[in-house]
Amino acid sequence: MLEAHTDKWLFIDAGNSRIKAAKSVSASVEMLGEIVDPQTLGDVINDVDAILVSSVGQSAWLRQLEVMLAEHAKPLFQVQVKKSFLGIENMYQNVEQMGCDRWLAVLGAASLTELPFVIVDFGTAINVEFVDQQRNYLGGWIAPGLRLMCEALFKGTDRVKGQLGGEVELIPGKNTQQAVDAGCMAAAAGILRQATEQVQKLGDISVVFACGGDYPKIKHISDPKVRHEEGLVFLGMQKYATGIPLKSGQTTIKMQQL
Repeated sequence: MLEAHTDKWLFIDAGNSRIKAAKSVSASVEMLGEIVDPQTLGDVINDVDAILVSSVGQSAWLRQLEVMLAEHAKPLFQVQVKKSFLGIENMYQNVEQMGCDRWLAVLGAASLTELPFVIVDFGTAINVEFVDQQRNYLGGWIAPGLRLMCEALFKGTDRVKGQLGGEVELIPGKNTQQAVDAGCMAAAAGILRQATEQVQKLGDISVVFACGGDYPKIKHISDPKVRHEEGLVFLGMQKYATGIPLKSGQTTIKMQQL
């Protein structure tokens, strides 16, 4: 059978705490937001040729999706981290241990600049990824996200609480809640600052990308030169999908690792 590359994809990013989706047609990516029930994707699935999944969790949800896709006869593929892809060399010692969402964010950011760059993703965890001028992915850092930091402080006690509901001023807290919030915010801001200093060692000019659901809480105390880019994972999925050939008439439902 002939092989061809489709330009109509449904991308699903199944993270530890949330599942997000996007639809890709040709060169454009339309964000669909958070998805709770796979059944809500029925109309989108009818309008695409294939589905690509990045999964670091949510196995039960994905099993529901596979059952649902049996009715639509659309191929389903799962992202795998690669040692080399689209000119990016992965220096991770064991690429199978690297979260595919981190790898996709690297691919997405690499398509936006040819300069050395760092990504700081403020999600459930704070993930930091470094790429040098030679397009080598050097590795990264992983630290607890804001919520995990706060939970670690007040776990097992009713006396210490934190909220972090919005922007927090980095001033000495006048009560325990303020102190916890400001301390966690200072820690997260410190990671961003240290990542910025580290990437500056990789070239005279470099780019700092920031993203993730908690970045808006950090943005008011970050350097104005930090580039806020959401959707890096989906942009990376778009690049990844260019390497997936679909056989004409293919209707495989079982998730394929490519």
